[in-house]
Amino acid sequence: MSRRGRAAALPDTPHQRPTALYQTGLAVTHRDQQGRVRRYDFGTFPAPEPWQRSLAVLFAAKCAPGGGWDSVETSEANWYLIRPFGEFLSALEPAPPDVDRLSAAHWHAWRLSLPPNTNGYSKYSTVAGLLQHDERLPRAVREAMAQRFAWTPGREEAYTPHEFTAIRVAARRTFRTALLRIRENTERLEAWRAGRIEPGGSDWLLGEALDVLARTGDVPVYERPRTVRRRYRAARPAARRHIRGGGST
Repeated sequence: MSRRGRAAALPDTPHQRPTALYQTGLAVTHRDQQGRVRRYDFGTFPAPEPWQRSLAVLFAAKCAPGGGWDSVETSEANWYLIRPFGEFLSALEPAPPDVDRLSAAHWHAWRLSLPPNTNGYSKYSTVAGLLQHDERLPRAVREAMAQRFAWTPGREEAYTPHEFTAIRVAARRTFRTALLRIRENTERLEAWRAGRIEPGGSDWLLGEALDVLARTGDVPVYERPRTVRRRYRAARPAARRHIRGGGST
């Protein structure tokens, strides 16, 4: 009514809400409740033509009222999440012609191509959620989609300067200890080979064990059961230190 109490004139034509969705061929135009518009051309989508058409139909259904993608921000974000799947399809040789020819092996390959993080999971879940609305999707692929997507929720934090210094000190200490053991056993082995160690003693047995280790890569053992031979057991602790220290001479 007007301010003076008289009824306002009604419009000549009935009011119609602007269409929320237009689909012409491979192009989908989405209009949200705020009147914002986005156009998505699946003809430029990096995928075989039957896939372009199938994805356009599925995408349009999600943009339609009640489809779940009410705002153009949502449809645009999902458009960029789905495009990598089209690129994946176009790179396959041969590529599955359409949704009904997609196999579980194709789906597993797609999953393995994604990074194990939040972004990879978003692409995986968005494409799976879209394709599951197509009745032609094979059952084996649906079962593959139900498998857990392994991903890491965040990045590892870098070490603090204090922690990094402690790690370097520990590594330096370990390396130096190993180096000293290698040098000690190398000198003992050279002395044994030069005949400077009197035969029969523990040092001579150790030298002989180190010689076997240097030539064969293993300490002298019985095969069955696999145990160190009795005559070398006195030299076993030093021989093991030699192995932990970095190998043979």
